[in-house]
Amino acid sequence: MIERRDAARSIGILLASGLALRLIIAYLLPGSGLSFDQGAFEYWANNLREFGPFGFYERGFFADYTPGYLYVLWAVGLVGDVFSRLGIESVPALGGDWTGVDLLKLPPILADLAVAWLIWRMALDLGVRRRVALIAAAIFLFNPITWFDSVIWGQVDSFGVVFLLLGVRELWRDRPERVAVFATLAA
Repeated sequence: MIERRDAARSIGILLASGLALRLIIAYLLPGSGLSFDQGAFEYWANNLREFGPFGFYERGFFADYTPGYLYVLWAVGLVGDVFSRLGIESVPALGGDWTGVDLLKLPPILADLAVAWLIWRMALDLGVRRRVALIAAAIFLFNPITWFDSVIWGQVDSFGVVFLLLGVRELWRDRPERVAVFATLAA
């Protein structure tokens, strides 16, 4: 029992550190990112908030993402709407307006944390020592490429990786139906 508590504490501290790093970067570099993608994400989030997901692809504007991530953008738009109704015009921890690009970076940031946790969990499943599993998760979490992709550029690559890793984990457990579901969600 103490071993499990220590393991949970260790990965919790690692994930909290990774989150803190990403929030600091987002705060220090507000508005960063690929402007075309961020503008599209913002437009889609607001459009989904206003009109919902049904008929999204038939609304006469450019949309090249599959429905999976659009549901996430819909949620971001709804959260932004709640902030607006509460009179909160900006989210200081993320350095910008709720309708701006910075709140849109929260899902990829959280996906980065999920990937790190899955790396840790999968390493433990393979039988490696806890310390090695933590190092594996830390390599992902503190690799500049990962936070550059999600926090600075605002890209959502890690979101698909979460489902791919879940699929691999189910493959190890010989659950092909779940693998197919996760692979489909990853796409």
